[in-house]
Amino acid sequence: MGINEGELKNCLFKNCTSNRYIISMSKGQIENCRFIKCNGEGLRSRTGLFLFKKVDIINTVFENCSVKTNNNSRIDTYINLVLMTKCQMYNCKFLSCNIKSESSYSNDKHFAYIITAINSSIKNNEFNKCSCYGYADEIKVLYAINLYNSEETNSNFINFKANGSESSNYIYDNFNQDYMGKSNQVIDWKF
Repeated sequence: MGINEGELKNCLFKNCTSNRYIISMSKGQIENCRFIKCNGEGLRSRTGLFLFKKVDIINTVFENCSVKTNNNSRIDTYINLVLMTKCQMYNCKFLSCNIKSESSYSNDKHFAYIITAINSSIKNNEFNKCSCYGYADEIKVLYAINLYNSEETNSNFINFKANGSESSNYIYDNFNQDYMGKSNQVIDWKF
């Protein structure tokens, strides 16, 4: 669903499956919504199941949501549950969410995140029993939150796992880098 300058309040999205995205929203607000068992199967690299630009996400729950990339050969694989630019997210919960980054190329570099925030603010959120998996021989970067010129404060991480093991690495801070890892560039993500 693509929304331009919209508002979602008190909505329930349940058992949604997509190979692209569930919601792509530019300019708006999502408040008191629930996303339950929303799944992305075979997503391409460098995307997410929920794409937000200039959106306030407030008191919203993502429960048992999952994302899995397609198995195409490529050098790098980036995948997110939520990819947001110039957004604010606060008082949200991520419960039992699972991210899987795959590729048929064995030396692929895998980057898997619950949230990638670009020029955004994340405050007072909860991540409970979430996990990120990257299947690669080489580099695996698996975090709950990936920050690019963004800030995170007061989030609570409970039982976060990276490749099946308990992890205390919750936040990957790429200050002064854009989404593709190039330094000192300002990014304005286009959906």
